[in-house]
Parts: sequence; C-alpha cells; structure tokens
Amino acid sequence: MLIGENHPEGTGVKATVVYYTRFGHNAVIARAIAEKLAAGLERIETTRQYGFAQMGMRSFLNLDMRLRPMRTDFREDELLVLCTPIWAWKPASPARTFLKRAHLPPRLAVCFSTGGGPTLRAQEKLDQLLAGRGVAVTAFGEIDSRVGEEELRARACEFADRLGAVASGR
Repeated sequence: MLIGENHPEGTGVKATVVYYTRFGHNAVIARAIAEKLAAGLERIETTRQYGFAQMGMRSFLNLDMRLRPMRTDFREDELLVLCTPIWAWKPASPARTFLKRAHLPPRLAVCFSTGGGPTLRAQEKLDQLLAGRGVAVTAFGEIDSRVGEEELRARACEFADRLGAVASGR
C-alpha cells in the first residue's frame, strides 16, 4: 500500500518518508508516519553492515557510506520526511550520505530524528549539510527510541499529525 502514491485519506501532499535504521526503531517510526500521511516509503541501506565502533567512527569523522541503490530524486515531492538515529551528535552516516546525494524537494524538507540525548547539535549539522541547497527544514521532531514499539508508533503518529497540519496550512 505504501508505493509513493497518495491515498484520498492522506494530506493531499505528495510525500515520501525515507529512513535509516540499524535496530528497527526508525522502521517502526517511518512506517507509522508513512501510513498516517499516505506517503511513499524508502529505506536507506548500506552495502555492508559495520559494527558499532566502525559506525560511530564513520559518523564522528563525517565519512560517507556505500549505499545500496535506491530512489534519490524527490524533486516532484512536496514533503520529504527523514527518519534517522543520531550518532556522535549528528544524523547517522548513511542518512547524511543519502542527503548529500539526493535531489531534494526545494520547498519543503522535514527531518525526524531519534535519540535519547539532546538533538540540537544534530539539527545544526543537518542545517550545515543542507546549506545552499534551497531546502528548508520546516519541522524537526524527536522520539526517544528507548520505548516500546507501540509508544514509538503513537509518538510517530503525533508527529505525522503535526506534519499534516503544516502541509495543509492548518
């Protein structure tokens, strides 16, 4: 059902939710948002699964990751929602690599981040990454991923409701 086409009960906005997940938390969040917004769903996947230390180092050093082929042109979308964990105070390396390579919608981009700690530095890093590309981060939400799946879904739906209101001008 999540094939990139909007459904009548959706926001009326062509949207796609893109996510990176290592342990499944962001998959739960992304699916809930995509269902609520009647949006397409795309997963960012690396070509190789690195261990925790390697992933942390790659994030800390701002190293790009090799990604599996996926859709990268979102210029026809009105809304892009990015679901990603925070590693070393930044959006995870696979998500940053995706953002560098993707053709993003110029009018509206949304970043959604999960993590147990403060997210301000991650927001600043995201702003730096998007600088000069004509992409505005219009909403930033955070969900502490140390809760159960039902709570992740509930919080993701609350965030999607806020996005729907913003997208429809309410």
